[in-house]
Amino acid sequence: MGQQAHSRQVRHDRVQLFQQGLDKCQELCREHPDDTTFVSIGHQIEYLMELEAGDIRDVSRLSEIIIGVQAAKWMDGFPESDREIFYQISAEAGKMSREKHGQ
Repeated sequence: MGQQAHSRQVRHDRVQLFQQGLDKCQELCREHPDDTTFVSIGHQIEYLMELEAGDIRDVSRLSEIIIGVQAAKWMDGFPESDREIFYQISAEAGKMSREKHGQ
């Protein structure tokens, strides 16, 4: 697979992961309407989706992504499958930060 095709596949996989995470987050918001953690996670995922789509270019907020920390701290007692998607998104945000900052 060429570099360009690989990049397209990575972007597609990210967008798909982010959408799955946003769907899960919205589901959890409905189930736990008083828990602001899911609102925060949702906003962070939306930012990542916009950044990946090229709708925004401000990469400075990548360092502020704390989805993994929030999942670990505030989702204790939730099923591992619910937390895992957010851990995966957090890892992708880290990869994006390294890519955007050339590290």
